[in-house]
Amino acid sequence: MPGGIEDFFEAIGRRRIPGEPTPDPFPRPENAGEIEANTVFARLDAEPAAGAD
Repeated sequence: MPGGIEDFFEAIGRRRIPGEPTPDPFPRPENAGEIEANTVFARLDAEPAAGAD
């Protein structure tokens, strides 16, 4: 899994207690784009330099 994806799902999810039933679906958070930018889904500012890999 990509690094940081667990942070993304923790930020958009709902707290649960083990053994609770699965929650009903809930709407995407209004700040989902902000959450994505602060976790694994952040955009790169620039293309990597040639030969940087």
